[in-house]
Amino acid sequence: MPIERFLGKVILMTGATQGIGLEAARRVGLEGGKLVISSRQDTNVKQAVTELRKEGIDVHGMTCHQGEREDRRKLLDFTVRKYGGIDAVFMSAGVSPHHGNILTVTEDLFDKTFDVNVKENFLFIQELVPFLEKRGGGSIVTNSTAVACDYGIGTLGKNIQLMQYLSSPSGYVYQYLG
Repeated sequence: MPIERFLGKVILMTGATQGIGLEAARRVGLEGGKLVISSRQDTNVKQAVTELRKEGIDVHGMTCHQGEREDRRKLLDFTVRKYGGIDAVFMSAGVSPHHGNILTVTEDLFDKTFDVNVKENFLFIQELVPFLEKRGGGSIVTNSTAVACDYGIGTLGKNIQLMQYLSSPSGYVYQYLG
């Protein structure tokens, strides 16, 4: 008997065309979720959509640079046009422009990493919460590949719970409890 935890739920997934993001999309789709996936590279979006559809997953995709406000707005509107609303968001888009010793990270590289992995996630969350509110609530999960070592819980506004699960820049789980 198949698991159908996400049956009929619309899940918007960023950075979901490779690696952890793609595997998360596959799992959610196989459990009945209706997906919109995105990535900065159109080729990757098309390839991932084709791959997931071959597995019987209800999925659409579009190119989105999460660091661009207009791209984020288009992605939200696209999702609503395709499925009528948004129930949950899985944010896996991010950058890692430096590989190596942390002492060699320049300020420019740090700023780029922080802007995309923290600031743009935060802004996107502000922009998408009204879409979740229209459906009576939902979930926002941000993903990171850093090692988990810091836990905490707090509140992020009315009916939104914040649980820090990683000490990395994008490591937060948000639960909208509407």
